[in-house]
Amino acid sequence: MDCQAEREGFTIRAEATWMGSDLLVLVTGGAAHIGSVSMATPRPSLADAADTSATVSTFCFPSHKDHFVGNQIAEALSARFGKKVVVVCGVHYDNLSGDNIALILSLVEELLEKICKQLVPE
Repeated sequence: MDCQAEREGFTIRAEATWMGSDLLVLVTGGAAHIGSVSMATPRPSLADAADTSATVSTFCFPSHKDHFVGNQIAEALSARFGKKVVVVCGVHYDNLSGDNIALILSLVEELLEKICKQLVPE
């Protein structure tokens, strides 16, 4: 499953594939690279054990901030589908302003909604 969200010259893409009952997601934008790997596993919510949440473990390369995107996607998908999720993330745009960062984070939210709508659990 491939999808993307784009606005004002910025594009964030996702490729997701099931590996058995586990989910692997590649997220890129701008100059694609590997900046972080986020691994999430579902668990009962601490607020309400009837709800599902997720715990995320992260590897982030030095000087990279990709884990902010990768963790958000991994945690949301793991909780939503009740599956182990690994997100490999690399998003890089040069000289971003605060407004640009906010725009990219809103694109990530939009992308996450698209993934949830298009992804069919195996």
